[in-house]
Order: sequence, then C-alpha cells, then structure tokens
Amino acid sequence: MPNVHLRERKLKDGVVGFYLDYYVSGTRYYETLDIKIRPEYDKKTQKALRNKAESILLSKRSAILVNQHPEVFKRDLERGRGNFFILFEEMKELRKQTSPNTYSVWDNVEKLLEKFHGSKQLEYRHVNLNFCQRFLAFLRKYKHPTKGTFANSSILTYYRKFQSVVKEAHKMGLIREDYSSMVKRPPKDKRDEITRDTLTINEIKAIKETPFFNPDIKNAFLFACFTGLRVSDLRRLTWKDISLINSAEGDKDTIYIIELQQKKTRKPVVIPFTQDTFDLIGKKRGLDEDNVFTIPDTSGSASRTVRRLLERVDCDSLKKKKITFHSARHTFATLCVNSFGDMYATQRLMGHRSSKSTEGYAQKEVSSLVKAIKQLPSL
Repeated sequence: MPNVHLRERKLKDGVVGFYLDYYVSGTRYYETLDIKIRPEYDKKTQKALRNKAESILLSKRSAILVNQHPEVFKRDLERGRGNFFILFEEMKELRKQTSPNTYSVWDNVEKLLEKFHGSKQLEYRHVNLNFCQRFLAFLRKYKHPTKGTFANSSILTYYRKFQSVVKEAHKMGLIREDYSSMVKRPPKDKRDEITRDTLTINEIKAIKETPFFNPDIKNAFLFACFTGLRVSDLRRLTWKDISLINSAEGDKDTIYIIELQQKKTRKPVVIPFTQDTFDLIGKKRGLDEDNVFTIPDTSGSASRTVRRLLERVDCDSLKKKKITFHSARHTFATLCVNSFGDMYATQRLMGHRSSKSTEGYAQKEVSSLVKAIKQLPSL
C-alpha cells in the first residue's frame, strides 16, 4: 500500500525545510512543502509551522486511505503518459530558427525514431534504458535504401540528437533519468580516424588545365582548395568580403583576406590568401554586393558538376578517389597541416570550434612523413 512520511532537511543559514516522502510500488516520490523554519523564529512560531506540516501529512495519508491519489501521483502519471514526439517536434522546430542547417538532420532522426518505434505515439514512461539501447542498435543495423548502413559519424550525430531530447525530458521531469547517457558502448567520436580523399598539388594543376563548360563551378572548386570555404559560404561570398592587406591588386606579392561569418557554424572566420589564389576566381572584381561565384542552390548539384569535371581530367590517380565539392575543404586542411604543421593556425583558418574536427580533416601524406623522419638525428 502507498505510504507517505514527513521529512526535514537543513537548508542554508540554519533554515529547516519540509518535504513529503512517498513510497508507491517500490518507487519513491518527493513533494516539497512551502514551509520553512528560520533560526530567528520564536518557539511558538516554530511549533505552529511544524503542526502545519504534520496536518498536511495527515491529510495526504487520509487521501491515500480512500484511494484518492495525492497530486504528486497524478502529475507523475500525466507526465509519464505524455507523447515524447511532441517534445521532439518542438526541439526540431526550434533548431529550424536557431540552426537551420541541422534541421534536416533532426527531421531524419525523427523519421528513424518513428520507423523504429512503429508510430508517432511514444509515452515518456516507455523511454527507458532498454529503449535507448535498442534505438542505438537500430541505428547501427539500419540499411538505407540507397546509401546502405550508416557510417559511425552519422550514427553519432543521429544518436546525439535523440539524446538531446531525452536529456531535455529529464530536466523537465518527464523522464526519471537521463537513460540515453547510461547506454553501454555508445557511439564514439572517430573524426580523427576517418580517411577522406583529398587532392594533391599535381592533381589540382591537372584540374586547372582542363577546359570545362562551367568555369564558375570549376574556379570555385579550385578556389576552395586554397581557402577551405564550404560551398554554402562560396555561394554567399560577395566582393565586399574580399579585401587587400598589402600591395596593389594584381601584384605578385599581394595578400588578400576573406572575412565572413560561416553559414553552418555562424562562427566568424578570417582567411588570408595569395594573388595566385585570387587569379583562380577567373574574373575581375565586381561591385561590392555582387556574388563572386554563381553556384546552384544545392551542394549536391555542385558536386555532380565537379564529378563531370573530373571525368575530363587526364589523371589516373583521380579515378581512384571519391571527390565531391566538399573535398576541396578537406584538401585545404591537409595542405595546411602538411605545409606548416600548425594545428592551431589550421583550426582558425577552417573555423573549427574544436581541434578534434581539425585533426579529423588533416590526414598526413607519406611525403610529409618522409620529410619528418629525415629530421631525426642519426648515429
């Protein structure tokens, strides 16, 4: 049978607070009473407050005897039977306003969760440790109709979105524990272990020398190899974002600088580059508000155009690589690390929040390792 006891707890500055301790079917619930005894109260006042707490206790016990569950049980029951997908939808819509680039990822996770559960009716009380473990196992085994099984990085991203909602539900008191953080063998961050295809200088030269029907896409791709800009930022890049540091435009020693806020991370980035890189734009400076490049609205379209470009390049090594438009950004990071070996400088140029991301992009070439090994002392 449910039971309830009156408990005291010592608060700051010698204040004594009261709460009710319920025990129902092996589970404890607590309800704080708005009654506090302060050290400066006289004995009569203290006794009156204790009697008030005792009377509330007796009232709660009487309610239990006639099967009228105290409000704390009703509240817990309502919360446990609320729909988890409602909170998920609210958090997804919030990301649409604060971080629009992640909205599609949230939407994908919601669809995967619905596919796993079988419907969009999921009560909070059913989101327990076993549920979280099974959802993670589902992500690991799920096979996309066209893309196959998910990479570890995708599993990590998807599970973290689900985990954010579970954490929020726990903070709101809708779920008793943050079960998502208690799962065994959670996805590991393996960004530094991922091998990405990048371009060598000789391959970049071969691409530059290849005639192509869409010079804007070709030049934007080459420009990204030496600036690290994402296609989303290249699409928004205007002439006012590019300024001179020294000399005059067109001089061999001129250094330019790009200053913009990245669309994906909303983090400001400053990227200097040379006259040779400026020449890759392939056109004269336009008006401040004019776009430097004309790029389709979807990165997939830009990548398809790049693949058509690479098919025309006379370079055998390129045929063995999987190159997309975003590979230009990977190439820039690799060139930076292999050229000057400064991870912090590379991190700033790439606009990464964490050095972990920079390490993931920077894959050492064998040539740089040979150069490093030759610097070891000999007998």
